[in-house]
Amino acid sequence: MITVAGAAVWGAVFLGATKSYPGLVSRAFSEHPLLRKSISTFLIGLVPAAGLAVILYPGGYKMAVVGGVSFVVPLFGLAIGYALPRQSKDIYGMLAFYIFVNAVFLIGVPLEHLGYDWAGLGGMRGMNWIRYRSGYTVDLISGFYRSPDIMGLHAASVAMFCFCFYVRADGRPKAGWIAIASWAFFCLFLAGRRKMIGMPFVFVAAWFFIGKLKNLVPANRMLGFLASLALPVGVSLLMLGRGSDNDAYADFASSLITEGGIRANELISNSVLGTIHQTGVFGAGLGSATQGRYHMGGISGPRAWQEDGISRIFMELGLFGVICVVIAGKHFYFAVKRAMGNPLGTFQTKILQLSLVSMVLAYGASFTISHQQFSGDPGSGVIVMILMGAVFGLYVPARREFVVG
Repeated sequence: MITVAGAAVWGAVFLGATKSYPGLVSRAFSEHPLLRKSISTFLIGLVPAAGLAVILYPGGYKMAVVGGVSFVVPLFGLAIGYALPRQSKDIYGMLAFYIFVNAVFLIGVPLEHLGYDWAGLGGMRGMNWIRYRSGYTVDLISGFYRSPDIMGLHAASVAMFCFCFYVRADGRPKAGWIAIASWAFFCLFLAGRRKMIGMPFVFVAAWFFIGKLKNLVPANRMLGFLASLALPVGVSLLMLGRGSDNDAYADFASSLITEGGIRANELISNSVLGTIHQTGVFGAGLGSATQGRYHMGGISGPRAWQEDGISRIFMELGLFGVICVVIAGKHFYFAVKRAMGNPLGTFQTKILQLSLVSMVLAYGASFTISHQQFSGDPGSGVIVMILMGAVFGLYVPARREFVVG
């Protein structure tokens, strides 16, 4: 209830944005018409799933609300992100604020790892976060965050945000951002969540691939950028030190390379087939696989085991909803492509858009493997969509006609 209630805060921010910038949503849709089509198609896909949840289960309306919040509230982030930038420095200011707040908050990670017994550490009470491996176990660390997944998500975000400053061609020293990224990677390894550890690497791959397609990134920059990524990884492993306990974290992190593809295939393709066999083409209703719905009284329904985001969508929305999501995704792709074209944008603006899109793709990869950190915490999805909204907001014509009320 606490994490879902956080959606009310973002709702208030959205209402504040629409009040400060009259015509915000209509302006965004008129400037990016495919964005309107994408959101409309997506919302249409939710309606039958919500009705199914209400009809099938006692207390199903609660389940539909919980599921609907996790899908709909992140859309507020699009509007907030669109309203935010007047110029690139506004986005960098937001990223810097996020980096420094979480860099301080991450201090709880080594404190828990060192065994400090304080009620503020370790995430939710009564939970023992352990990953069992052949021959050893890994104690997952939460620090001041509520779970290792959420801590890992924020640590990965700090690392990626730091790289945004690293690739910013402003002539300023970069050593500080590499140092903070190293700190974030250190905490990321202690989270023990491979899907989070992989996020910065997805970001780098997307940054170079899209940047090369857009002729924004020369090939000779790849070596230097990869070296900059290797540095915080190496420093963070050095900070972990040696010893049997710390070796377990390093060994588990390295299994991302050896087992990542197998695990992804197991979670995605096999889970989708299993979900279709379980629920059929109509699905089980909105919210049926949403993290946390079991804590809501009066809800009954299928016991969801779907961890990956794709099988969750199949289970909750059914085949009709999946088709709507695919169509919405197609419209969204072309809307983003147009926004990144940005003919009147400066080189620095286009580089920032490239970085933001690459980060969103990294979050998308994490959601594909495991949806819980987003469905259980709508605020995580809002942050991702704020970045995506900023991509649309940086489209140059959008910056000329807003009048602060």
